[in-house]
Amino acid sequence: MYVLVLSAVVSAAGQDKVDLKLRLKAGESHEMKMTQTQDVTQTMMGQEQKMKQTQEMIIGFDCLSVDANGNMDIEMTYKSMKMAMDGPMGHMEFDSANPKPVDPNRSDEKMIAAMFSAMVGSKFQMKNDSYRQNIEYSRSWRNGCEDERKNERKHGRQF
Repeated sequence: MYVLVLSAVVSAAGQDKVDLKLRLKAGESHEMKMTQTQDVTQTMMGQEQKMKQTQEMIIGFDCLSVDANGNMDIEMTYKSMKMAMDGPMGHMEFDSANPKPVDPNRSDEKMIAAMFSAMVGSKFQMKNDSYRQNIEYSRSWRNGCEDERKNERKHGRQF
């Protein structure tokens, strides 16, 4: 067993280094699935509260162009959003791919459904170098968010 492990380590050490870079080509389209799980315990006014949340996003990215230096212009699109949460207010979930009717008596459900629904289909654009360092960023939101962008610019904030 030790000979096998030692042999694998020596073999790996002798190989050339691998240069990990993002090398997209203009016209290529890809998808990325990102899952985030949180277990939160907090104390508020002497009461311990626990919350468990799982979010899943599928983000599409289209390489629009690549310049002579390898900098990639990429358009990202939120394709789907899914969230499940258990906490002090009970269970809540949202799935943009399989939407369920929202309970009209639960303002928290209405808020989450509105927020995630607005994100699906929204796009933003980035220019990245081959090491995925962000060089430029711009966004394009739907549902009246252009007014918010004007407000941000008015107050000197840019995202």
